[in-house]
Amino acid sequence: MNAVSTFLSDRIIYIYFFYGLAFFSLGLALQVTARRQSAFRFAVAIMPLALFGYLHGAHEWLEMFMVMERRAGAVIPPAVDVVRLALLVTSFLALIAFSARLDAPAGCSTLRRYRAVWILAALWVGALIVIGVATQTAGSAWIDLGDVLARYILAVPGALLAARALMTQQRTFRAQNLFRFGRDLIWCAVVLVLYGAVSQLFVRPLDLPPASFLNSGTFLAWFGIPVQLFRTVLAILLTVYMVRVLRVFDVENRRRLDEAGAHAHRGAERCAGHGTAQLGGHRRVEPRAAGDDARTGVGGGTGQSTGHAHAAPRKAGRRARASWTASTPPTQGSFCLPTRRAAGCTSRRAPASST
Repeated sequence: MNAVSTFLSDRIIYIYFFYGLAFFSLGLALQVTARRQSAFRFAVAIMPLALFGYLHGAHEWLEMFMVMERRAGAVIPPAVDVVRLALLVTSFLALIAFSARLDAPAGCSTLRRYRAVWILAALWVGALIVIGVATQTAGSAWIDLGDVLARYILAVPGALLAARALMTQQRTFRAQNLFRFGRDLIWCAVVLVLYGAVSQLFVRPLDLPPASFLNSGTFLAWFGIPVQLFRTVLAILLTVYMVRVLRVFDVENRRRLDEAGAHAHRGAERCAGHGTAQLGGHRRVEPRAAGDDARTGVGGGTGQSTGHAHAAPRKAGRRARASWTASTPPTQGSFCLPTRRAAGCTSRRAPASST
């Protein structure tokens, strides 16, 4: 190894720390966004991807503590290694579940939706048993074999399936004129392919092809850096681009608010137009003029009594206030009193009556 390889290998603990931190941050960002309501199918499949981030981050942190203990001369209990393997396997199964949930058609049953998860999990268990018995594996070698097979059988297909599901989703974004988020999803798919189909092929050394000649040691010899550093860079890139993709839900919410505001504005305009048309169809006679005419009509006779002279203007005023025709528009200062028969206008100023 050269000086750079030695420097990075000595600091593998820090690499594991940022490796796990990147995936844990991915899971946290996805979980926060999963609470939002969205019409995109991508929102429904977020939780399995968040679970993948949490579990895979926990796996890398556990492996970091195991490296620290080994360097300190401590003996790692087999149960800790079993827990590490369980975290690795379940994280890859969660990644497969994400692709299955994103690609599954609406109304599909749970068993049919996650059939890829069941098939690949059964294949991993069957391969572990068959190869372990055939090679007479014993002790901790079972853990190493399970780790290698998990990366071959679960990680590589899971990453490819997730990348294909993301490429399908980016077409939906482009159809909604969300081209920027579609490009970010493409980058997420590319990173997943590099992470799953490339970096996961370099497993821990094992007396089983292709792990015997394609492992973490050969990666260090070829490229001069630990494979964990390459995976860390990919994990950071995946987190960055996925966080950028999650902003699509903010854009969707703004579009909903704009549509709701535009709909309310159109409704207000329709109501205002209907009210204007209704008011324009009603006309009235000025109450003052009508009252004056009424008083003029009753004052012509000389033989009428004083009671009749006072009663007639009051009756004429009531008739003027109640009579509305289509001859004149409502004047300023009047207001509408809708009834079951028709809507009319009543003046705020009562007609003058003679005494």
